[in-house]
Amino acid sequence: NTTTLTLSANIRTGGNITVRSLGTLTQSTSTAQTITGTLTIQSGGSFKHADNSTAQSNVIDFSVAGFDLQSGGTVNIDHLGYDGGGSVNPGVNGRGPGAGSGGSGVISGGGAYAGNGGNGINSGSYSGTGGTGYGNFATPNFLGSGGGSGTFAAGGAGGGAMKITITGGGTVTVAGTISAKGGNVVFYKCFAVR
Repeated sequence: NTTTLTLSANIRTGGNITVRSLGTLTQSTSTAQTITGTLTIQSGGSFKHADNSTAQSNVIDFSVAGFDLQSGGTVNIDHLGYDGGGSVNPGVNGRGPGAGSGGSGVISGGGAYAGNGGNGINSGSYSGTGGTGYGNFATPNFLGSGGGSGTFAAGGAGGGAMKITITGGGTVTVAGTISAKGGNVVFYKCFAVR
């Protein structure tokens, strides 16, 4: 059986948290959470935050005595940042401070974070400008921005954000997977009806 625990408010303080196989811990707030013990993600367990849209409403932000991401455990916040341009109309910009601009056809600008997003290029000319970088690669505190949309493609969402603070000289073990990728464009199928 799969089990999901969603934190939508401040847990104030707590001891140990262990996410077992088939379990998911989801933070659905940007409020920092504090526990005095160890946060453990076992093999088959996962940790993420809820999706965002136009504002930084949900991130992983925990202060813990220890963090133990075991082999087979995951922290996956792929595509949980700012939304991409989601319209079938050309030129719809993504969301976020480094949003990519919309383009034409299937070409649009990529969303940014610590570096600039890529420009969309169609037959050697630009079609959608990549977003301007913001934040800091060494201390990522913000969500990734979304890419722009094209005529036949919606922009991908940016990557999520995670901050784990270790208190009291505790330990960090990362044997599992941490991923915070931005999304690719999503192509629409177009059919002519006669």
